[in-house]
Amino acid sequence: MCGIAGWAGGADPAIAARMLRRLAHRGPDGEGSWQDEAAGLWLGQRRLAIIDLSEAGAQPMLSASGRYAITYNGEIYNHPELRAGLAARGARFRGTSDTETLLALIEEAGLAAAVPRLNGMFAFALWDRQERRLSLVRDRVGIKPLAYCEGPDGQIAFASEITALACLPWFDATLDPAAVADYFRYLATPAPASIFRAVRKLPPGAILHWQDGRSEITRYWSVAGAIAEAAADPLPDDLPRAAEALAALLADAVRAQLISDVPIGAFLSGGIDSALVVAMMRKAGAVRSFTIGFPDPRHDESGPAEAVAAALGTAHQTIRMDETEAMRLVPALGAMFDEPFADASSLPVALLCRAARAHVTVALAGDGGDELFGGYPRYFHGARVQRLRRRLGPAGSRIAARALRAVPHGLGDRLAPLLPGGGGSAGAGARLARLADYLDAAPSDTYREAIAAWRVPPLLDPAWRAAETGAVDLAPFAGLSWAGSMMALDQAAHLPDDLLTKTDRASMAVGLEVRVPLLDHRVLGFAWRLPERLKLGGASIAGKQVLRTVLARHLPRELFERSKMGFGAPLGRWLGGPLRDWAEAVLAPARLAGDGVLDVGAVREAWARFLATGEGFQRVWTAIAWLEWRAAWSAGAAAAARDAP
Repeated sequence: MCGIAGWAGGADPAIAARMLRRLAHRGPDGEGSWQDEAAGLWLGQRRLAIIDLSEAGAQPMLSASGRYAITYNGEIYNHPELRAGLAARGARFRGTSDTETLLALIEEAGLAAAVPRLNGMFAFALWDRQERRLSLVRDRVGIKPLAYCEGPDGQIAFASEITALACLPWFDATLDPAAVADYFRYLATPAPASIFRAVRKLPPGAILHWQDGRSEITRYWSVAGAIAEAAADPLPDDLPRAAEALAALLADAVRAQLISDVPIGAFLSGGIDSALVVAMMRKAGAVRSFTIGFPDPRHDESGPAEAVAAALGTAHQTIRMDETEAMRLVPALGAMFDEPFADASSLPVALLCRAARAHVTVALAGDGGDELFGGYPRYFHGARVQRLRRRLGPAGSRIAARALRAVPHGLGDRLAPLLPGGGGSAGAGARLARLADYLDAAPSDTYREAIAAWRVPPLLDPAWRAAETGAVDLAPFAGLSWAGSMMALDQAAHLPDDLLTKTDRASMAVGLEVRVPLLDHRVLGFAWRLPERLKLGGASIAGKQVLRTVLARHLPRELFERSKMGFGAPLGRWLGGPLRDWAEAVLAPARLAGDGVLDVGAVREAWARFLATGEGFQRVWTAIAWLEWRAAWSAGAAAAARDAP
């Protein structure tokens, strides 16, 4: 696990070294670089040593023949099996790192054949000295990041984080209007776009080849391809058999991800996904687990997590977070991300990573269970609305939508328990409007409505407000149910762009490696082979039915059969209370106007509404996160300029 950077076609080693320094937080254990001066190529790495802590594991690394040079970030979990096969066929190794295994595999089979054999999380750059070709490679689901930009005279540079690319003399910080608009819609910037026009993010499951100043991207894996492959080999609608098969697969995925030469632990939220990961870890030995707790019981899962930890017998630690801790950490979030990022759960994740790093260097987490096995309410609502639309027909659905929009507020309160979003009267009008939109909208629009913070981004320029990156496109999944298409797009976009970005930046900010065994590509493929009922459930529609069945083998159901609680701090309450003065200063009209991008009236209206009603927290937080990121980026740019030779 590391931070990597490189430059081909005209590298300046002094500037490249500055790029690497900006990734120091990702690799506190060492630094290395390598050059091919004739090709104008430079590769660098900041090392977080996990496997083979000796110099034999240092990077960049040359292959045994000297043909290939690599700088690599990640872990290949099946490298012991790959290494055993390579050794049996005559390969010789000087160390025990997975990087050396990867190079030997590439020398034997070639890059195109080697990459699909890898089970892991990775982003790496490979220089072929014979062909004079640079290849950038990213793992299947986008766990590890890789950004790049192309410059004058056919040059290309890449890095784990965009902040490193800002050191380039030809870096262009012009904003991408479509990416800015989609940030305000979806809380993050969807790949392959970045917040800057000149910078791109390598998509998950992709390889970029650069040679003679020209680049080309190919895909070796995609969610759509995994779905098509699964459709050719579906599983029967048999919950016990599916649970048996999944239990064996998860046990193997967790076992493989326990490989480490440094202390390892786990995040335990009290939910199904992390409990299942910890239960599988516990089968292999002792586990140190960590959770986070809040004073607000609506956001506090520490009690259930502690009960799960006690039942599984882990060495458990609860980290408490209150308003005072938030005041210290919230203003630092802007500098943690290389692009604007508004998923508010980054706050507790950052605190959890910081606390865990004091005890372990690697932690396993339960990311991916909701997206793979049907855990989000929007999947249930999509399934319900699809059934309702079938019964009503196109004309009936349009009539019902018009009727719902005309329902008086008082009656809407009484209907609230029946609507998407749950019971109670709070937000009843919004849920009525959402149901109306669902009834006469296409699936892609339904998905957009379910996840968008702003329907119309609060941007000054009308052209920017209307711009889109095209990230929300369900066309590749048109043959699926509504719920299935939403899960597919979550896996293809929301997961890598939001959730995995959050985990990567929060963990690497403190030099912690986080592994996500539920996102083993074999588990993802298995999930698509399952009948939808085994994920969403039957009449009860509780979600993650097969995961619940597997977990019941390890824990009493009363310990995990609870209402879903999102992993987030009570930021909404804090913004209206102890953080209000700070938020008011961030959202001051003068600062908003000085930004030059935001519509001051739209943002101030959202802030006033939030203070008056408590509604629209995500809208407010996107604006705060945007402004704080802009300030952090400007400060970083100024620091980089001072660091220039």
